[in-house]
Amino acid sequence: VKEPNKVWMADITYISTSEGWLYLASVMDLGSRRIKGWAMDDQKRVVTAQEAIQNGTDYIVVGRPIRKAKDPIAVVESIQSEIEKGLTSLR
Repeated sequence: VKEPNKVWMADITYISTSEGWLYLASVMDLGSRRIKGWAMDDQKRVVTAQEAIQNGTDYIVVGRPIRKAKDPIAVVESIQSEIEKGLTSLR
C-alpha cells in the first residue's frame, strides 16, 4: 500500500505487567505506517457496534468471521443495523 488512508489495520497486544495483563489496541494506516488511534485498558472489552458508537468510539473493528458464517449477508446486515442504531442514538 503506497497511499495513506487506503488500508488500515487493527491489532490487540497483550502485555504482562506485575499487576496483571494490559491490553493495547491500535489502528495503523498501512500507507503512511502511522498509528491512527490506540487505547489501553486492564480489560479486553467486546461490545456491539451500537454500544461502541454510544461510548464515543472513533473506530470500529469487526472481529466476526463474516465469510465463514452460515449466512454472511445476515451478519453484515446485523452489523449495519447496529451501526445505524448507534448513530441514531447520537441525535
